[in-house]
Amino acid sequence: MAHDINALLTNNSAYKAEAISESAINAAIESIKTFAELTNSSCVLIDLEEHKIIYKSNTLLYIDEATATDKQRECENPYWALLPDEYIEPLAAVRKNYLHFCKLFKTNRPHAHYSTTDFPIIINGRELYVNQKFSSMMAYSDGTIKLGLCLMNPSTRNKLESHIITESGKNLRYDFSTGRYIEETTRIDLSKMEKVVLTRIMKGMTSKSIAAELKTSISTIKTYRSRIFKKLGVKSMHEALVTIEKYHLL
Repeated sequence: MAHDINALLTNNSAYKAEAISESAINAAIESIKTFAELTNSSCVLIDLEEHKIIYKSNTLLYIDEATATDKQRECENPYWALLPDEYIEPLAAVRKNYLHFCKLFKTNRPHAHYSTTDFPIIINGRELYVNQKFSSMMAYSDGTIKLGLCLMNPSTRNKLESHIITESGKNLRYDFSTGRYIEETTRIDLSKMEKVVLTRIMKGMTSKSIAAELKTSISTIKTYRSRIFKKLGVKSMHEALVTIEKYHLL
């Protein structure tokens, strides 16, 4: 496929009427570097104006497992290098539409809006889905993003999906057939006790310790877990936690 992958990855019309200092950019890099080291996160920081990646965390999810034969194309972004051809244009469209969204709904608060996208990469003949959260780290006053941050995590999905989570908490799903965003109106309503149990699970507490703290039985806690799984449409607590964090359900 004859694509300029790096251009597709970083295409953003820069706003030239103001300047962002090099010291501010360096400070942003250092803050992301510290975050990545403290949390062992897989981070990629992109300068969309200069069309280049300016920081990658020392370890990146799945990338260490890839070999030279897994590489589909030359691309600075290691995930796009492992992306099947048929996903390039859809993901480029997602990026373009998200950047346009940020200009329409500009905000002074970094990370106020973010895009969350699930897509596959191929490693050793296996299709692995990753979740990429992309948000602004630094932007011009017209909403044009200067620095964009990608956070990579394992995905609980098995198909191409993309959403925008807005500053107000709205969930906008990208429709790949029309190239438009559709507000998701389906709400996942957890009961008060389900939220109580879930927040304790997120802190690493076991069913036994939660039951003791809430003065109830372990079987009752397990019942709450089953209800949570059913409402979220997942099969494990890991999937539940990823879904909750991904879509800001708590």
